[in-house]
Amino acid sequence: MSERNWTQPLFSVVVPTCHRNDTLALCLDRLAPGAQTLAFDQYEVIVTDDGESPTAEDLIRDRYSWARWTQGPRRGPAANRNHGASLAKGEWLAFTDDDCVPRPDWLYVLAAHIHDGIDALEGCVVPTGSLARDLTECPVNLSGGRFWSANVAVKAHVFRELRGFDERFPTAAHEDEDLYVRLLERTEVPFVPDAKVSHPVRVVGLRSALARVRLQSPSTALYYALHDRRLGILRWTTLLRWIYKPRLQSLAANVIAWKPRSALVEGAWLLIGNPVVLREYLRLKRSGIGANT
Repeated sequence: MSERNWTQPLFSVVVPTCHRNDTLALCLDRLAPGAQTLAFDQYEVIVTDDGESPTAEDLIRDRYSWARWTQGPRRGPAANRNHGASLAKGEWLAFTDDDCVPRPDWLYVLAAHIHDGIDALEGCVVPTGSLARDLTECPVNLSGGRFWSANVAVKAHVFRELRGFDERFPTAAHEDEDLYVRLLERTEVPFVPDAKVSHPVRVVGLRSALARVRLQSPSTALYYALHDRRLGILRWTTLLRWIYKPRLQSLAANVIAWKPRSALVEGAWLLIGNPVVLREYLRLKRSGIGANT
């Protein structure tokens, strides 16, 4: 670990939340004084709350007074994380989600991998539950290269220089991958497999999953418009392969595994979502959005 200023905490743990007090409590139980093997004076916890009514404020005040509660901006997950980061005092920002359960040595292991020349770290996200059921979701990350915001850490001054998560992403889709691409332009981002958080596997309602197709399509288009050159997408016909091939493969896999609801959602992406992605991508490129914006 490199030399550091001991007058500030090493980590500011930012936990965005929105109407999940039950799982938020499980997360905070693992971040309480004495629950982490890293000494409590080496980290602070900021809960940034995009909830309307009720919020998590009473929960924090009554049971977790050592954590800082703040009202989020209610402009989506990227803006909510940025808001929490703006209040941080730590040298590093560690992000996890309100439905994650960090392992007791999570912060200690991250701290052990901090050294000169490294400005970001990516931790392991372990699923809790079965992914074999139809229409399940979980941001699994067992081998790296994902940078899911459920378990990442970024040096605070670097995060601010990069302006954090891009708030043009309106939903929880691609905003963490976008930051990852921008980080890779200036630093190596090692994967730390022993820095683990657990994330529940959830069965998603079909209506909700279908609604997400339209909600997430603009974010998908923005991600490709911003980073097409970096990703090797040199023309719109290449993008067609990028967005259709994996969906067709997933559709086939779900049919073979007899997951009809998952197959239906993939079909919705093929028929509804991907055309929106392509149309919005072309609009964004005409407006001048690209690798330098």
